[in-house]
Order: sequence, then structure tokens, then C-alpha cells
Amino acid sequence: MAKSVGVPPAEFLMLKKTKKVAIFVGGEFIPSFSGAANRFHYLSQALHNCTETDMLVILCDRGWSDIKQIRKEKFKTYLVHPDLFRNVDFLEGILKAENVDILQFPVLELIVELGIQLSYRLNRHLVFEAHYEDYEFAKAIGASQFTLSGISYLQNTFGKYFDKVIALSNEDRKLSKNLRVSESEIAIIPSGANIAEFPENCFDPLSRKIVFLGNLYFSVNLKALKLIKKIIYPCLKKQGFKFYIIGDIASVEKEKLEEKNFIIKGKQANLYRNFNRSTFGLAPVLSGSGMRIKILNYLNAGIPVITTSQGAKGFQRKDLLIIEDDLREYPLIIEKLLKEKQLLKRLSIEGRKFIEENMSWEVIAKKVAREYDVLLSQDVKPKEDIIDEVLRIKFGDPPWIKEVIEGKRFKRNKPYVGVGRYLKIN
Repeated sequence: MAKSVGVPPAEFLMLKKTKKVAIFVGGEFIPSFSGAANRFHYLSQALHNCTETDMLVILCDRGWSDIKQIRKEKFKTYLVHPDLFRNVDFLEGILKAENVDILQFPVLELIVELGIQLSYRLNRHLVFEAHYEDYEFAKAIGASQFTLSGISYLQNTFGKYFDKVIALSNEDRKLSKNLRVSESEIAIIPSGANIAEFPENCFDPLSRKIVFLGNLYFSVNLKALKLIKKIIYPCLKKQGFKFYIIGDIASVEKEKLEEKNFIIKGKQANLYRNFNRSTFGLAPVLSGSGMRIKILNYLNAGIPVITTSQGAKGFQRKDLLIIEDDLREYPLIIEKLLKEKQLLKRLSIEGRKFIEENMSWEVIAKKVAREYDVLLSQDVKPKEDIIDEVLRIKFGDPPWIKEVIEGKRFKRNKPYVGVGRYLKIN
């Protein structure tokens, strides 16, 4: 049953672990079909289950997540109506009652609007998990100069008040400068992979099956898919190759792009079944920033990857990837690689092994937990001199939230709880 606004009673509190971290999620959460949601879900799960970290998720209830699936998790989630999600007084009450040590935000606008105020009121450490360099990302997707100027203002004015920044890629070089934080205040911790998702190696050199994975409501991915269809696919379909496209996509785009051997599967929960017996995974990304989750998934499945230098950014072992920026060369590369069976076998085995040993969510979670421990040994940065500046700004939903709502990506766009209400799960 949904509850009215107020501080949760004492019986809701759990025995405290070494540290308690609240992560604020403003959009999609579980099931996790995008790179950001994937990290929210699996990192929260691994931190809670594999480290001495008690996780608390504050989720804006837009109707995009499945309550039944959230109930299966061991960490606690507060499902909060969108109006209440930005009510600082309400959030302060929950965080006090839950005795939270660290506040973590993955969105620049939200950490400025909510995080700085809550950190100041509660004297708690504030962490910005930067999934990409915001300015470069916005520029890559064609944001207006007005939007870009606003991002620069938020970065330059407020970044220095963040107690810690966790970046996913060491190649987002402008992050430290734009946020005006020292290199020591940034930890590079990439996204991970769900090792259990692929119980067996999916690579099959004889199948001539090529896969592309990505959220196709995201313009960078959709552009890459259209280039695959225009440049790569026509040359390879004559040789019996079939292309399988996996990811959330608008019906109008699906109708434009799909044909007999260019099969658009849409959003799929079981990647193993869809990746099985694949020959190559493609990631011909030409813009954007941050680490490409699709590459981790391909390697986790044992599928050799062909990508661009932009797509390979942030990935440590570039020797495990085939990198080419000219998409017109992809058909020739694929033809040549099919004759180099030992190379493909090595890429398949070594890529999968590297992910298992270095990029499981358990490994990633332990790195994050160590950063939390170091942070908690330090004083919280004072924020009193910037509060008035925060209160002066009129914040709205971030552009990507507006884009998702207008694009009607999710079948349900109605909160589960009513105005001024919240639901505690677990």
C-alpha cells in the first residue's frame, strides 16, 4: 500500500552495515535495457550482496520499472512520485531515518538541484557518478547552444562541491577540467558485465550471424544502425549473412529498417538466446562518450567485436577488439577474418576470459566500495556558500527525460503511486 508523505517509522530501519549509500535514479531502472539502467541495477545488487555496503535506491516513479522485479532484490527501494522525488524536505526525512552515509547521483542536473542541498543539510558525502562527459555527450547528440551553455555553467559552478566523482572512462579527459575538481577526486571505474548471463560461449564462426545491440531510442545508436544498414549490410547479405538487431526501438523506425535478413528483434530480456551462435558483434559508433556496454556484452558472450576508435574509448584491452573507423571497410574485414580461424578463436576465448576475470559486477562493486571507504575517512566538503545559488535556479526535467516521455518509449508512462505518495519496497 502506498503511504503518505512523512518520515518512515522506526520499524522500517535495518541493522546498519559498514556504510549505507543512497542512489537516486530518475528514470528507467528494472528491468534494465539501457546502459545506464544496467549499471544502476547490477552495481546496486553487487554492492549490496558482495560488499559491506547497505544500498538504498530512491527511484522516481514514472511507471517505467517493474515493481515485481524490484521486489526480488535484497536492497531497499523507495518508489517516489515525480513531484515528490524533487521535494528536498521529504527526501531529507527519508535519508535521516535510513541513516545514510553517502548520497550518489548519476545526473548532473539532479546532483546540483537535490544533491548539494541534501549533502549540506545532512553533512553527508556527495558522489557524482558520471556516465559520460555531459557537455561532449550533449554536443554529440546535437544539443542547442543554449543547452550546452547551461551544462557548462552547472559543471563549472558546482562540480567543485562534489566530494567524489566516479567516471566510467579514463578517456573523458575534459571531465576534471570542466568540473573543476582535482585528478585525485576522480575515480575511473567502468561498467561491468553479468557473467551469469552467458553460461556458454556464443561464438560460432560458421553461422554468418552478425548482431548489433543498443537502445535505439538513443540517437547515437540509431545513427550507427542506419549506417550498418546502408553501408555494411548490402555487401554481406549476398554472402548469406544475417543481421540481428537487439534493443528498444520505435515502431516507425523498425518498419523503415527491417527486411528478410536484417531482423529487428527489439527489446529482449534474454541476451544469451539472442546472441547464441553469433559470428561478429558490431559497434560502429561515431560519437558520444563513456564506455559502450554493448562491447562488454559481446565479449562476455565470446563474440569477436568490430568497432570504431570512438566505440573502443574507455575499454582497457583494445587488442581484444578489431578497430576500424571506415565503415566501408567492414565487409572486407569480415571476409578476411573468416579465413583467420585461429585469430577469431583467440579473440573469442581471451575476450570472454578478460571480462570474467576483470569486469564482473562483483569486481566492479569492490572497486566502488573501496572508494566509498576512502571517502568516509575524509571530511565532507562545505557547501553553505553555494546553497543560495542552487536555490536561485529553476530546474526542470533533464532533456533526456523529456525526450523519452515525448517519444513514448515505454508502454506505461503513469506512476504506480499517486501525487504526494511513495511506496517502500523491501
